[in-house]
Amino acid sequence: DLLVRGNYVKEKIKKNSVILNITSNKADCIIGYTAFLKKNLCQILLDHSFEISYVNKIIKEYKPNYIFAPNNFNFGDKYVKKIISFKNYVLFEESKINTLKINKLNSLLLTTSGSTESPKFVRFSHNNIKNNVQSICENLSINAKHTTITTMPMAYSYGLSIINTHLFKNGTII
Repeated sequence: DLLVRGNYVKEKIKKNSVILNITSNKADCIIGYTAFLKKNLCQILLDHSFEISYVNKIIKEYKPNYIFAPNNFNFGDKYVKKIISFKNYVLFEESKINTLKINKLNSLLLTTSGSTESPKFVRFSHNNIKNNVQSICENLSINAKHTTITTMPMAYSYGLSIINTHLFKNGTII
């Protein structure tokens, strides 16, 4: 289901896009996250608990082409075009074409300041993510028989590494 729905999402996204992913530990969110990684786009992860004023600040500063968010988020008139709607998540497209140049090495932007909501991000390339996941799996001997629980938000590096490693090894995530 993850792969089928992820491929469906991937087909709807234009190349060279920036996606703001308002994350939660729900299957729909992980489907979007993995689809965006596979398409090799620039993805900004923010936790769903952040204040809407902070989210709007990030939207204004980074001008994402798409927002993938819980279906109860409201971004105003700028993001009203719904591309995909799942049970818990919706993919919105920017009504104007974004012509910003994107550094194609950037695959993921993670906030460094979780609770302070200061717009500082760490940039990760696709290779950074892959090497990190492989290293963690090797050092912790994670394999397909392992099961984990996602209690930490996926917009934080530790929570995301739990998800990434278990997806990479075909483990189970609860």
